[in-house]
Amino acid sequence: MVTSELGIPSTVIFIGWRAPSTADSDWFAVKRLGEVLGGTAGARLTDSLVKTAGVASNVNVSLVDSAGPNLLLAELVMAPSKDPAQAESLVYQEIEKIGRDGVPQEEMERVATDARRYRTFQLVTTMVRAQVLASMTAIARADDINEWESRDRRVTSEDVKRVARQYLAPANRTVITVAPGAKQ
Repeated sequence: MVTSELGIPSTVIFIGWRAPSTADSDWFAVKRLGEVLGGTAGARLTDSLVKTAGVASNVNVSLVDSAGPNLLLAELVMAPSKDPAQAESLVYQEIEKIGRDGVPQEEMERVATDARRYRTFQLVTTMVRAQVLASMTAIARADDINEWESRDRRVTSEDVKRVARQYLAPANRTVITVAPGAKQ
């Protein structure tokens, strides 16, 4: 556990898993898994930890998109007086459920639609389009930007189930807990 005197009001848990590079065929499946877990206010971890159990006040899941090894990161902001171990346990339960059962088709379609909507709004500005083009050029080929949507649409529930077991395994994760008020 890491402690801080930075004046953070609540305990924050960071759970990171090593993820493949953007050029890897599994990257899109890991991206979809991250979106299922914490891509929107209706995502599984938000529903489980914030709305149902009330152990967290906010959950965010993000995936780095670089040419090298990447990181899928879950950030859990704890609700006051709640047990971080309970929140962490609930995260692992959701991952195990996906690794065992996959994701229902209706949920896969909803998450994919939300992701496309987010990417569309993100690409509105010229600066972001330029950054995406530069990133794609550095990672593989600039033309890969034209393949993004088709690669994203090909991700299946079985792909998400497989990458949940492969990449979100206990041996592949690092957990950092930052608590308020204590000295380092």
